[in-house]
Amino acid sequence: MSAAGEGRGGQACLLLAPEAARSLDDCEKQIVSIGLRAGAVRGVDVWGDEARVRVDGDTLFLHQFPDGWRVRAAGCEPRPDQSHTGQPYECEVQT
Repeated sequence: MSAAGEGRGGQACLLLAPEAARSLDDCEKQIVSIGLRAGAVRGVDVWGDEARVRVDGDTLFLHQFPDGWRVRAAGCEPRPDQSHTGQPYECEVQT
């Protein structure tokens, strides 16, 4: 999500899954104001059409749509105490 970190909200919103983009009141402004960080990829886990991408300072969750991979959640921080609930991450942007 380097586009968001560089102030290119319109481009960042195009990378989001439709539900994630709709979850933001004004996607182009809000995605920039959240302060998402871009960094080197540290790990990728893929489960069918779902994926988790860990970068320096952020974790992203993606879904593979017919037109390609889109971000379903970004700005995610682990919540180890909540792993048993099925919600082990708190995310700034999510579907």
